[in-house]
Amino acid sequence: MHSERFYVNPSMLFKLSEKTKLTVQGDYLQHEFTPDFGIGTMSDNPDTKVVGGKRVTPVSRNTFSVHPGNTPKQNKLRLPLN
Repeated sequence: MHSERFYVNPSMLFKLSEKTKLTVQGDYLQHEFTPDFGIGTMSDNPDTKVVGGKRVTPVSRNTFSVHPGNTPKQNKLRLPLN
């Protein structure tokens, strides 16, 4: 599994006059990760283990069911002015 984040949050205050101030803030997030949606393991096989009234297919702890090329990337940019 892979996860990598980069986050920057700069803020600047400009005093335009004695009574006027301008605050400029920014947010930037870059996030690359491998999702883990779990794995559906319900089974109709009578030889499988029963957990909570449901038959569950045995799955190894090392089982990884996500396609290797499925690595979502997320980029967010916010620039609010106050």
